[in-house]
Amino acid sequence: MRQLHLKREPGRSLYQQIYAELRNQIFRGDIAAGELLPSYRFLSRKYQVNISTVEKAYDLLEANGYIERRHGSGCFALPLDKFEFYADGVVLDS
Repeated sequence: MRQLHLKREPGRSLYQQIYAELRNQIFRGDIAAGELLPSYRFLSRKYQVNISTVEKAYDLLEANGYIERRHGSGCFALPLDKFEFYADGVVLDS
């Protein structure tokens, strides 16, 4: 996983930024299918954000099919085979 670039500015919440950064890393292959994502606590401490902010971002990643939570094991990136990619960068659920 690469460094996240979070900006504390009005108009875009931190959880949305974490979600977008992790989603992009999954699409680029920086986070491979089956790879364990960092824990809530790790990201919370590293980026000095509330743990619930990280949890909310992970909730959104899970709801959109990018990760799966495994009780007692953590969160893992899912394969991208259910998404359709187009040359202009648009991604649609198939």
